[in-house]
Amino acid sequence: AYLRNADIQVRLLNCKIGETGARHLAKLMKTNRGIEELDIGNNKIGDSGLMYIVGSLENHPNLTTLDLADNNIWRTGASALGKVLKTNSHILTLDLDENPIGHAGVKQIAYSLEYNSTLVHLNLNGCSIADVGASYLARGLRFNSTLRIIVLKNNGITSK
Repeated sequence: AYLRNADIQVRLLNCKIGETGARHLAKLMKTNRGIEELDIGNNKIGDSGLMYIVGSLENHPNLTTLDLADNNIWRTGASALGKVLKTNSHILTLDLDENPIGHAGVKQIAYSLEYNSTLVHLNLNGCSIADVGASYLARGLRFNSTLRIIVLKNNGITSK
């Protein structure tokens, strides 16, 4: 972690922290609420590691950027994250790039978009959501007025 203009950014990209590291990081987040940016991409935390992070998000009002790219997050983790996004009023950017969440995992995230009024950027590149997941997102976006950027490349979405 390092300080910049009194904003705390934690960048642990490619550090192989796994589930255990995610658990320790979640404890840190509960005691240090000044973290505004958390980048834990490519750490293979999995669904179980994400559960620790999700548990700390509810009481972390300053976090605006959450990068979870390439962490082996599946349906269970994505669903838990979606439930938090439904009521979260701080996260502006969420990166789930290259996580195999599939259409079942994106369903809860899409549902949360109907209620979330802060998320501006959502990266779902390479998340295997296919046409079914894209249709869930389309439904969720009907009621969302804040999301400006959504990345859906490499998802097997057809032109149907």
